[in-house]
Amino acid sequence: MNEETKIKTLLEEVKRLQNKVDKLEKYKDKSEATIEVLSKNFLLLSTTLKEKAIIQQQIAEQLISLTESLDAIENAISPHRKIGYDITKEPYN
Repeated sequence: MNEETKIKTLLEEVKRLQNKVDKLEKYKDKSEATIEVLSKNFLLLSTTLKEKAIIQQQIAEQLISLTESLDAIENAISPHRKIGYDITKEPYN
């Protein structure tokens, strides 16, 4: 190979490698954008789940309060209907 052919071959290789680098940079940019969107979505999901947990806790507390109120009302209306039991005693003892 003469020098001119070597230079031409090397220039073609450089162009090919530069195209490859450009494609990889575009891929990297798209990947970074995707990661940023995913991060924002995970943050939003986390916030939503936290809010849901708070609401569920409030519902549970209200349900406990309601159950206690209903129990008190039932006891006031007819105290003899309440079934008493002792969990420390076994049946038929």
